[in-house]
Amino acid sequence: MAEQHEGNAASAAPAASTAKTDIGGPDPNVRGQHGPWAQMEEPQMHTMISKQSSYWRRRPYIKDEDELERLMKSGFDKKLKGDFCWSLNFKPRFYAKLGYEGFLPICSEMSGDGLHVLLPKLHEERCVLRWPDMHISKKAKKHASKYTLTVNKSFERVLAGIVQQHGENWFYPPIKMALRFLHKNPERVTKFAGTAVSFEVWDGEDLVAGEAGVVCGQNYTSYSGFFTKPGAGTVQICAMIKLLERCGFHMLDFGQYIEYKTSFGAKVVKRSEFLAMYHEGRGKPTPKEILVQGGQYNCAELIRGSVV
Repeated sequence: MAEQHEGNAASAAPAASTAKTDIGGPDPNVRGQHGPWAQMEEPQMHTMISKQSSYWRRRPYIKDEDELERLMKSGFDKKLKGDFCWSLNFKPRFYAKLGYEGFLPICSEMSGDGLHVLLPKLHEERCVLRWPDMHISKKAKKHASKYTLTVNKSFERVLAGIVQQHGENWFYPPIKMALRFLHKNPERVTKFAGTAVSFEVWDGEDLVAGEAGVVCGQNYTSYSGFFTKPGAGTVQICAMIKLLERCGFHMLDFGQYIEYKTSFGAKVVKRSEFLAMYHEGRGKPTPKEILVQGGQYNCAELIRGSVV
């Protein structure tokens, strides 16, 4: 499977420290900063980063949920030039709210000593798949019979597989900590319907492909994936697509356009069209099959459409 990501590869960041969120439960990375930056207050850090480069001064800064809500009510999506905003807020609730509004929040490492910036990305053009456009390749059909698809069985192993294949890229510790929280505590952010999920493909007992993403209502946004055997990644995507369709999902959001995604039938749409589609699906209840661990499916049967 080709890489599914939004950023550029970069070096590893230090491990996170333990703290508490305002929505309860452990969140080892509320601030998203490490080392000498962990104790710096947000206004001071914002000023310092803004002074470093005109890029940051030109980009909209979103401090928290309240500011995000005000911006979206003011038609921000129509005014935003380019794809990116920035923030220093890595709280899972804010991260989930960004996803609810259609952003794909990625991360950049500003330095090698633990300074991270959240980059909420609202693409001018987004790559999306609607089921009537779906294409299942002959290659996937050929290889599918020996593989099994599971949902949320090995979230941590999927994250590790992504980093092993692609490097940390934008999967820096603050992003992984936010995703872990949304995976383990979806009830804490149900107002914003943000749930991190994983899909795994197995050859017997061996994990040979997987991906992680975020569910918002009946929309699924694909973040990144990996494979260890040729063809397994293609089977994983095709089987996942068929499962999402079968469960009644509204759409699959592939994020940034990369050519291989169109081989599955995905199309590139403008921001306004994407948001209209996304908003239609975000308030609908998420099918339980995608929220609980334990679902197991034969990939060939899924791809043929014979699973009931």
